[in-house]
Amino acid sequence: MTIYYDYHVHCDNSPDCHESLDAMCLSACNKGMKEIMFTDHFEFFTTPGKSEIFTTGYLDRCFERIFKARDRYRDDLFVGYGVELGQPHLQPEEAGRLLSEYPFDFVLASVHKLDDVDLKFFDYSDPEKNHVVLDRYLDNVYRMVCTCDFDVLAHMDLIKRYSFASGNVVRMEERPGMVDRILSVLVARNKGLEVNTSGLRQGTGESMPGAAVVSRFLELGGGIVTFGSDAHASKDVGAGFSEVSGFVPDTYRIASFRKRRICN
Repeated sequence: MTIYYDYHVHCDNSPDCHESLDAMCLSACNKGMKEIMFTDHFEFFTTPGKSEIFTTGYLDRCFERIFKARDRYRDDLFVGYGVELGQPHLQPEEAGRLLSEYPFDFVLASVHKLDDVDLKFFDYSDPEKNHVVLDRYLDNVYRMVCTCDFDVLAHMDLIKRYSFASGNVVRMEERPGMVDRILSVLVARNKGLEVNTSGLRQGTGESMPGAAVVSRFLELGGGIVTFGSDAHASKDVGAGFSEVSGFVPDTYRIASFRKRRICN
């Protein structure tokens, strides 16, 4: 199976990315992609209005730039206006308002932080404490998928990426019951699961989640799987897709989202 849709890409709209939107689009064109979905960050915090970065003005600028690019590349590439909502369960009313006011083609939901601290800043040197962090992470993911509006759950086991560097990698497969609860909610709500390939190039050698969790999602009745490189550099658009192309059966129709509808 060849994957032509990269549904998790960032550009210099996001504060953590310095690659231009055009560079990302040209990379996608050169690699034969059919669609690229810009899912720049919008983070929520425990305190309303805490962020000076993630505002409606920020979303307005993203909207303007992406729709200009959509017109520029219309003959070669569909340029999607998506968003990656971080911790939307912390501010559900505000998250819902943004989704009603902006014409997003696609919405990812992610947990990047616990108590407003990014997962990459946690100390993973103590295996016992790591399991406490894992349980808190999965609990927040569960709360998010139960209560928020979105299309696809992104990098379900993000904690694996950051714990790997410590030599004490934390795997959510150690909590199969909680993993099944999360996957079952996705199935019941007709939400999708992302195969995020960034781990393949960031040291873990694994996607997020891995093949076993994707297989379990399909076994439980999951009907939507998307693939995302989580690229913050043009060279990484579509990276790792060949390695994960066998995660779903050849007969499986990979979702292409347009105006938040599934298309063939």
